[in-house]
Amino acid sequence: MNNDLSCAINDLLPALNRYGHYLSDQPETAEDLVQQAVERLLLRHNQMEDIEDLKKYAFSILRNLHHDFLRNKQRQQSHDPEAEPVDPSIDAGQRLCVQQVLEGIAALPHQQGEVLSLIKLGHSYAQIAHQLSLPIGTVMSRISRARTALRILIDLPDSMSVMEWLEA
Repeated sequence: MNNDLSCAINDLLPALNRYGHYLSDQPETAEDLVQQAVERLLLRHNQMEDIEDLKKYAFSILRNLHHDFLRNKQRQQSHDPEAEPVDPSIDAGQRLCVQQVLEGIAALPHQQGEVLSLIKLGHSYAQIAHQLSLPIGTVMSRISRARTALRILIDLPDSMSVMEWLEA
């Protein structure tokens, strides 16, 4: 293995840890994600010559691992008989709306679903642009296309905005 790669990864660790904690509010999960990202970087040491920006590449790996973690967690919860019961105080119509929005977001192309999910979590356009290493105009464009596609997917009435449904 290349000693330069080890040094470069070691230099990236503080930034990777910050990004891991940004992605996950659980310290243990963030640390696990960072460890997995470092492991993948080390396993792919033969491919590093083709990588122009190691930091961007490492952040992409970390973000993808986080998405995989969330998908696995969602699958486990949907099949877990001991999962937290649904709050009966939330009316059935609201639960149905939320479910439709989540299914609609899941059906969108990955890039569009990703930006809407981040909006749902309360991130600003600037935060999303920074997190995804994209120009803010690209983020705005993806959000616009995602809202339009989601409106069509869930047959949202013209009188309601997609943002109202996302805030439900």
